Amino acid sequence: MNSGIFINYRRQDTIATAGRLYDRLAKAFGKKQIFTDVDHIPAGADFVHHIEAELAKCGIVLALIGPHWLDVRDETGSRRLLDLHDLVSNEIAVALRQGVNVIPVLVDGASMPKHQELPDALKPLARRNAVELRNVQFGADAEQLIGRISKLLSKHNAAIRAKHLIIAGTALVAAMLIWVISTFIPITGIRWTDTKVDTKVDSVESCGLTGPIQAGVNFSGVYAGVVVDSSGAEVQLKLVRDQNSVKGRYLRGGICGSVAGTVTGNQMTFSWDWASNSGRGVATQAGDSLSATSGFGNATEGGGTLILVLRKPR
Repeated sequence: MNSGIFINYRRQDTIATAGRLYDRLAKAFGKKQIFTDVDHIPAGADFVHHIEAELAKCGIVLALIGPHWLDVRDETGSRRLLDLHDLVSNEIAVALRQGVNVIPVLVDGASMPKHQELPDALKPLARRNAVELRNVQFGADAEQLIGRISKLLSKHNAAIRAKHLIIAGTALVAAMLIWVISTFIPITGIRWTDTKVDTKVDSVESCGLTGPIQAGVNFSGVYAGVVVDSSGAEVQLKLVRDQNSVKGRYLRGGICGSVAGTVTGNQMTFSWDWASNSGRGVATQAGDSLSATSGFGNATEGGGTLILVLRKPR
């Protein structure tokens, strides 16, 4: 079950506290239950995919927030928190999107970030109840945190067990119903194969788009990311470009949709069709990052903002 504990921290801000906390949690829950980004990623692994997989196993994410967490900057002077490729931000965003319990841990007097100070994907973090972890009384604060984690994991695992029981019970009832119908009710003129079932897929590669992906060309490749709105839905997008024209397939919620557009420079105007909905949009690509706004009907806004990253070599 999802009983892992993921420690999210920024090296420039809380690396020492993260190490102490790892030791304490490993003693309380076992080393196999604790994940940190550096120590447990195999050499050569795609760190984004690996972290997404590890987060899926976790019931708790501890987001360590130190005094400089909001303002840590890269070598260009830009805030790391706003970087689409920033590991710390992506870990928290994925956890929030997956519905994992995220606990902000305020280290050494740090303040809880305000809603307006956070990028869109992290804004839900501002509504989470935080705990304090002070190095001057680390032992007492850590024990309180361990107690809270234990209670949350117990509730989380109990909910999963209940869900599994409901699913098993529903499957049993359905099987019994089919047996009763097939045994006691004559079926005339009806074939079970006539019932259409929409089959969902896991990868945009299964959505049927063919054609060569051009190396080093904008709007050509396979992208993945999220819709930055209240849903935070995961999205995959495959685009094939032919001169200034682009065709594509769009995967959201396991359902395939279509995209078609025209390119001017690093901007693409496009139309989309997905799950009986349709609309328009505008996308911009800079390097491996692609951002887009979309709307319904003739609008190019109002339907969500897509933040995507190129996932496969072009």
